[in-house]
Amino acid sequence: MPLATVDFPTEESKKAARKSLYLDELDRQARMGSDGITLAVTRGLATEDVRDPGVWSALQSALFACIVVARTLQPTTKGKYQGLTNGQTKPVRQGAG
Repeated sequence: MPLATVDFPTEESKKAARKSLYLDELDRQARMGSDGITLAVTRGLATEDVRDPGVWSALQSALFACIVVARTLQPTTKGKYQGLTNGQTKPVRQGAG
């Protein structure tokens, strides 16, 4: 997707355009996920090779697209170590002795 700077006459029009772009991207990602699953099933039925890279590639693509949709619809700011600083989340190194 090419990047461009776009100026909007009002804050409302800017928010509406942003929502539209998000919806367009969600639609695109959902289609990619669905197409990936369809391709994986179709190719999987056509082969007896359980390690067919085309099947696994299609599944991986579908999974990634579904993750994008899920994270766009429900972003999270909660980390595993909520309330801790970056330094506090690093593993403690045990010294010799």
